[in-house]
Amino acid sequence: MEKAEKTAKDIELQRKSYKPIAVRGSIIYFVIASLANVDSMYNYSLEYFSKLFNQRLEKSEPNSALDKRVKILIQDITISFYEKISRGIFEQDKLLYAFLITINILIAEDTVTMEEWNYFLRGSVNSIDETKKIVDWVDMETYKKLCLLRECNYYFIDIEKSFADENDKVLWKTFMKSSSPYQEKLPDKFEKLSPFCRLVLIKNLREEKLIFAIKNFIERYMDKRFIESPAFSVAGAYDDSIPKTPLIFILSPGANPIQFLKNYAREKNVKLNTISLGQGQEKHAKNLITKCRESGDWVCLENCHLFLTWMPALEEIQDEMVPEDLNPGYRLWLTSKPEKSFPVSILQNGVKITNEPPKGIKANLKGTFQNLKEEDYNGSNKPAEYKKLLFTLAFFHAIILERKKFGPLGWNIPYEWMNSDLETSKIHLKVNYNLKIIDVC
Repeated sequence: MEKAEKTAKDIELQRKSYKPIAVRGSIIYFVIASLANVDSMYNYSLEYFSKLFNQRLEKSEPNSALDKRVKILIQDITISFYEKISRGIFEQDKLLYAFLITINILIAEDTVTMEEWNYFLRGSVNSIDETKKIVDWVDMETYKKLCLLRECNYYFIDIEKSFADENDKVLWKTFMKSSSPYQEKLPDKFEKLSPFCRLVLIKNLREEKLIFAIKNFIERYMDKRFIESPAFSVAGAYDDSIPKTPLIFILSPGANPIQFLKNYAREKNVKLNTISLGQGQEKHAKNLITKCRESGDWVCLENCHLFLTWMPALEEIQDEMVPEDLNPGYRLWLTSKPEKSFPVSILQNGVKITNEPPKGIKANLKGTFQNLKEEDYNGSNKPAEYKKLLFTLAFFHAIILERKKFGPLGWNIPYEWMNSDLETSKIHLKVNYNLKIIDVC
């Protein structure tokens, strides 16, 4: 009994030492679960999360010192889940996801209070007496927001008096005109503001700079990797999957991931069977899935959004499969545009991948070169010069995609430039270069 009691105490001590990892895991899981409120395609199950969580426990860097091991696991789990889930959400939502992870971690650590967070989200419902305005150099709307800041944190008490004070006015005017207000010096009393309260200040008074301030805030508390989009990677999605896990490409306008999938299947020396779903294809699709489960080949069902009436049948096919009977090499790939009626069970247990141009020229170039291999360069008889031309082409590709966001200001005639155009241009460049039709440098 004494021995059993001692063992139980040792186990409890070890369990408590690893508790911070479980806490971090639960924080990230509830953030991921909340993403379904943003887009119905961002559905993830607890089973899927647990599989990835255990995978990181096994693959993370080992360390015999307990405190170092715990820190390594917390860091590994946080960045891994950001990158793996970001791979399956659209560019416009990635910053929101990173911000939610950061805020929820800070709330759990009591660095940010729930009152501050609620004020940031909802603002104030109270009103201000307009006759008592004491700051003459801001408009009434700004003055109201200024006075209501006191509801967020006691450090904001009498902030309107600071705006009216002759000594503080210069610093506040600089803050109100600055292109990066999150980096500006504030009057002494307000220099004590926490980074999050400064973010609240920017949201109230300089809302047009909020996105930049949030990026700065995330980088301060987390890492630069949380504000950079992970490069599109079919291999990364495949590594996170098992035979019973469907892999879902969530399509966006102008994006076609099939060529990437075909290239990866060729690289893995696997036969890829593709079907574009539509009326009359259901029997063929079902037979092909059954056949490939035994042979270990891959099946890709394209454009699931065009045949939603058959999706419940696919859901049944997935539910009825026995994992032990599946060939280890088998994978089911799906492509679909976002649809609210897409089966939730397939979404929750699937590995999701979005394929759209990253925001920014740097991120775009990084994504292009991520998909290039050494043999792409060696296929030319002058690889050094060819690399320069290829970089120029990739740079041109990135600029065109960036210009699309300006609409008619960028182009007289709209054209959906996409990855297939880049691939065609690369082939054309290589053929012309090797035939010496063009002269280099």
